Amino acid sequence: MEEPSYIGKWITVGYPWLIKNQFQGRSICHGGTHPGGYISHFERYIDEDVTIIVLSNNMVKHSRLSMKELGATWIARELAEVIFAKKLRFWQKFL
Repeated sequence: MEEPSYIGKWITVGYPWLIKNQFQGRSICHGGTHPGGYISHFERYIDEDVTIIVLSNNMVKHSRLSMKELGATWIARELAEVIFAKKLRFWQKFL
């Protein structure tokens, strides 16, 4: 799952994980939604041996991007910023 099956300009995908470099290390992540209002985000920082899992029963509409279903991803990235004591750019919290 950690080996890339698609390498694009903006994302790299491995069955079905998104693979990227974040906080100067490798990470894999995947999120999901359910029409009933459940959302989730799983992110594993491979080099640091850190895993963050966020489960929520509330879909949040993000006011700046007018996108919903990003609440769990946003929360996971905010937690990662605290753990690694580094800030992400605004757009990195959604990709």
